Amino acid sequence: MHLGRNISKLRELKGIKQEDFAKMLKITQQAVSKMESKKDIDDATLQKIADKLGMTPDSIKEFNPDTMIQTVHQHSGNNGNIININPVDKIVELYEKLLKEKDGIIKSLKKENEVLKRNSK
Repeated sequence: MHLGRNISKLRELKGIKQEDFAKMLKITQQAVSKMESKKDIDDATLQKIADKLGMTPDSIKEFNPDTMIQTVHQHSGNNGNIININPVDKIVELYEKLLKEKDGIIKSLKKENEVLKRNSK
């Protein structure tokens, strides 16, 4: 387990730039960079980071960036929201979008073909 790497990956997954994360933590960008290179981080600092990421310290510790399919637990107040970050889901989503686009193109071409047939008579 490399806490700094986990924090870096989770920050990136949430779309937060290092500079913006530094502002959230009220530290410098260089301090964030240094922190993300550390294997271990003290509990108080980890709690602050977890709060800013909307997570628990345990979820940061348990996060495995080397695994392709990840589940990130995001906690906000008493409502625990779970975000599934699953590349397979993204592939399926893209495939379904492409199928819809293909169906739209086929429908459009059929209409165009019908119009051409009517105009040629």
